[in-house]
This record gives sequence, C-alpha cells and structure tokens, in this order.
Amino acid sequence: MSKFEINQAVSGVDLGVFNGKTKDQALDAMAQDQGYADYDELLSVTGETRESDTLEIREVRKPLTFSVVVRDCNSWDAKTGIHCLLRDCGHAHRSLATASHCHAKLTKVTGQWGNGGTTSAAWFNAVVESSTGEQFSNCELFEALNQ
Repeated sequence: MSKFEINQAVSGVDLGVFNGKTKDQALDAMAQDQGYADYDELLSVTGETRESDTLEIREVRKPLTFSVVVRDCNSWDAKTGIHCLLRDCGHAHRSLATASHCHAKLTKVTGQWGNGGTTSAAWFNAVVESSTGEQFSNCELFEALNQ
C-alpha cells in the first residue's frame, strides 16, 4: 500500500496524506476522512468533475505523519544523536495543519503569570515534528493554522 499527499493546487492547502494502492484509492480515502462514501460522492456535492478538480497528488515514499513532541535539550540518544523524547501527543496527524491545531491546544495559555500567560509546564517548548524528524517553526505552524 502506498501513501499519497494531496494538496489543493490553487490555494496550496495541504489536505493530508492518504493510503491507497492507486491515486484513486487515495482520493477515496481523503473523501472518507471528510465523511463521504468515496471521492465521486464528494465531487457530486461540490459540483466538480474528475477533469475539473484542482488537486495535486504525489506519492510519498516514506510514511509522513506529524506529532507534537517535547524533547530534552540536555540529553540525547547516543546512537541517533537526537535529543531524548520527553513527551509525545500520541497522534499520527496526517497533515501539518491538524498537528498545528493539536500543538495550539496543548500549548494554550492557561492563566496569567507576571505580564503574560503561561502554558502547562508539561508542554513547554513543544514542537511539531514529522516522521522524518523535521521540526517546524511557530511561523510555519501559524501559517498552517490559517490556511
């Protein structure tokens, strides 16, 4: 089974990464993720056709997921050289946008301290990290939240 990344070509919105043996099966998985029976039903609701849709679909060679993590900046794994994982949200988000929402929820300001709000100490310095190890800045997360 392959994985396909699906984006809306005009707006650049990342719709996620979906499983399928073919692109058509990945489109069906995307539609089912949104509550439709299959991609044809989604098209019937939107009024588009397969020929008129503006989706970009590309096969992802490695499974690509995103999660919210906290890593210990003072210790690292001797084998990998990566900082040790302290906390993980436990989700395998299929798009940066959904991981950004999770990050925003976990790091939400919970009260006042001094001149600004505070967040839970457990999620302080949390970042979104892909399954390939790439970390995303707060600016990239903000952009993903506002797509």
